[in-house]
Amino acid sequence: MNWLGDRRFALLWALGLANTSVSCGAKTELVVPRRDAPAEQVMCTSGCPVEETAHSLTIRCTTNSQRCSPPFEVDVEFVGQASIEFTVSPVHCSRVKLRVSVDGALVHTSRFLDRGQSTGEIELPGIARGRHRVSVEAEGETGGCNVGYLGIWIGRLRVIGRHCARCGG
Repeated sequence: MNWLGDRRFALLWALGLANTSVSCGAKTELVVPRRDAPAEQVMCTSGCPVEETAHSLTIRCTTNSQRCSPPFEVDVEFVGQASIEFTVSPVHCSRVKLRVSVDGALVHTSRFLDRGQSTGEIELPGIARGRHRVSVEAEGETGGCNVGYLGIWIGRLRVIGRHCARCGG
């Protein structure tokens, strides 16, 4: 079951009340922690648990250029394979591309995305176990409501961790 396959989670997600879904094999549990609480982790006996943390982003740029500052940053505890996915809000009025960094090192630059489009899942290979800072920065493109600088970017960021090492996989 994918994380949006569960109607209850989709409703909580849409309302901004849920930010984590944890899967272990084919079973998915809904986790609705406080926004400042660390995501719950599970141990399983078969399959690899998958932890997803979703962040609704509305970033107001403080620069008058296409490259928006500040970036969105989040500290994440990785214990296995890691990936992220960003989906541009369906109400976004111009195209953006994203620069993804881990601990200050650029690991991915997306293509320009239209409203509603997703980067797809971006693997973050070679990330050591432990706490890391994931940073996402947007760059705009003239067109739509963008008249030469990016003023705001909006979307949903998913941070995905697969804890295969904890399940023997």
